[in-house]
Amino acid sequence: MAKLILHCNMCDAKVTIPLPLPEGWKIEGDILEEEYIGFCPRHAKIAQFLEKQCPGCVSGWGEPCPLERAFKFARTRHITEDDLNTLREGRCPYRINGSLLVNRTPEGTEIKRIDLSEPDPAGGQALAEAIREYVERHGGKIGEGGAQ
Repeated sequence: MAKLILHCNMCDAKVTIPLPLPEGWKIEGDILEEEYIGFCPRHAKIAQFLEKQCPGCVSGWGEPCPLERAFKFARTRHITEDDLNTLREGRCPYRINGSLLVNRTPEGTEIKRIDLSEPDPAGGQALAEAIREYVERHGGKIGEGGAQ
């Protein structure tokens, strides 16, 4: 029997999905487990926020993302109330735009910074709430540092 284990990125929710093997197929050790990080139904809006905010950023969620590092995996959390308010507006306060449009003409070259992201207030609100809950659950407080 194979199984897929999904872990929520923001809470302790976990689901195990048994995957029956097709007839005649065998796997080494009789059990195959594959684990992935995702978002549970309660935090699903966060995935939508990331899909709209991460394109074109020089980092991405889990790569490690500066936003994620601001509140996860740290003894001191440096995400601020201002950062959470920016999230509630639907924008990532730590976004580092890495997309450029280059237009070459006989007169010269024009380089423009372009933003491929879209604001997502509903997803940003969900993420701000989840971050607050995460910080409370894992210790610490909303900090004084924040995005530069």
